[in-house]
Amino acid sequence: MLHVMSSIFFLYKSDKATIPNYGIFARMAKRFTLSSYKKESLSKRKKLGPFIRYINRRKIPNLSKLIKSIDEQVWKEIDCTKCAICCKHMTPTYTETDIRRISIHLGMTTAAFKKQYLQKDDEEKDWINLYIPCPFLDKNNLCTIYDVRPVDCKGFPHLRHSQWVLQRNVFEANLEYCPATLRMVELLHEKVIKKASKPACESSV
Repeated sequence: MLHVMSSIFFLYKSDKATIPNYGIFARMAKRFTLSSYKKESLSKRKKLGPFIRYINRRKIPNLSKLIKSIDEQVWKEIDCTKCAICCKHMTPTYTETDIRRISIHLGMTTAAFKKQYLQKDDEEKDWINLYIPCPFLDKNNLCTIYDVRPVDCKGFPHLRHSQWVLQRNVFEANLEYCPATLRMVELLHEKVIKKASKPACESSV
């Protein structure tokens, strides 16, 4: 799980992104900062946080299938290279396998890699970045070790997590940092609430 430091995620490698013409997502055509994202997304986050808790209390039919289709839509709209908030304000957890793989890629020993780039998290005793922003993020918001990046980065923001409901606290927290998570939950909210509002006896035409 990614950790927030000082002030999410994996850097999605997208060649092209279709930018929708509404709200904060219209600004994905330009880079923005954590402070501007938080400011523009505040009203949405206030609505979507309680919705995530609502999902936990209700059994949503075909939730996994719905999330899969929404995930595909999200990545047509979001270009993470215009954001990289996660890389600038959070850190992944590095497994020993991650450390060995990246060390070999950089031509370093694992001991040297840990000394130069990592530190132990005081609470969970995990290996995390020594510095933020991530030292492997370049000036174009691209990951310089993308092909060998940590598994935690590769999976973030975990929108297709098999136990989505059980990860609700993580998703709610990520609303504050990740536009992709915000868009995922927003689309899910639209579909679930719209379906719930249909009359039970509504006939198809």
